[in-house]
Amino acid sequence: MVIPVRLRSPAWLVVVVVAVVLGGCPGGGPARGPEPPVPPSPTTGPWLDPVAPDGAIGAAASVIVEALAADGSWVLLCQAQDTDHDGTRSATFMDGYVMGDRMVSTLVLGSGEGAAIDAPLATSVDDRWLAVWRTGGLHLIDVRARTVTEVTPVLATDRDPPPIAAAFSNDGGWMAWSLGSTMTLRALDTGAQRTLELGGRIWSLEPAPGRSTWVKAEVVGRDTDGDGQVVARWGINDSRPSPCSHPWDDGTFGRIGDEADVVWVDLASGDQRTEPPPVHPVDPPSRAVIAREMGNDLVVARDVRGRRLVVTTRASDREPARGPLHWTK
Repeated sequence: MVIPVRLRSPAWLVVVVVAVVLGGCPGGGPARGPEPPVPPSPTTGPWLDPVAPDGAIGAAASVIVEALAADGSWVLLCQAQDTDHDGTRSATFMDGYVMGDRMVSTLVLGSGEGAAIDAPLATSVDDRWLAVWRTGGLHLIDVRARTVTEVTPVLATDRDPPPIAAAFSNDGGWMAWSLGSTMTLRALDTGAQRTLELGGRIWSLEPAPGRSTWVKAEVVGRDTDGDGQVVARWGINDSRPSPCSHPWDDGTFGRIGDEADVVWVDLASGDQRTEPPPVHPVDPPSRAVIAREMGNDLVVARDVRGRRLVVTTRASDREPARGPLHWTK
């Protein structure tokens, strides 16, 4: 994934601004002091992976389908890159380990070879919005508009894991993301943001059940094990993780250290409470089905409309399937 470049103001706009500042305002009023600095706005740019003319998804490479939108509008792949520089993108499995080229998480919007990410963090209930982590930044992707917003540019200065958490409210209007003890609430329609301090390291975020603007935050702020310090860190639960495992997948990694307290936050108002909010039940949305539930075949996924996602070469005991992939009836 390419981080969009922050656009500069055009030269004529700079001239106008300088003229106004030097000349003052009409009417001869008193000159104002310097304006306080304005923090940079999040940078938004186009999704740079081009659409494939034939609708192909992914590259001619070893591939595993990790997740996809209900309607197939985005697909998350674990896809090989040519890390051994032999001109091919191939991986093999041996005794539970991956040999050959490294496989990395790769996101495809519609079609194309895809863009590498470090990990997906959250998906909106309608599959329109994706929050993804890349080293050095949190990116918000609008699948419909095919745009990427760099919500926060530098996270590497926060060295205590986990570096980031994110969630979308189930009403479809809000996103929350956290770094350290700070939670940021973002309106998806306007991009307006506000911050809250939750009094401890925010370990995870997830939407409240039903259609609401609430999210659940796990906050590590107390020395619950009595060792004189407050600690939260990742521990490995699986000695043989899958090729594209990451700390947010809830399988390979888990939290160790002090226990977390639960704080419920209303993203619309900023209100906080320790008891769950009222639940407004809704029928769960239909989801796509991926290969782990369908068996070993050319068909690796099926969307809610019944379309089948097929690979070029089926998987074997020692090799993943190969792309590119295509939709078929």
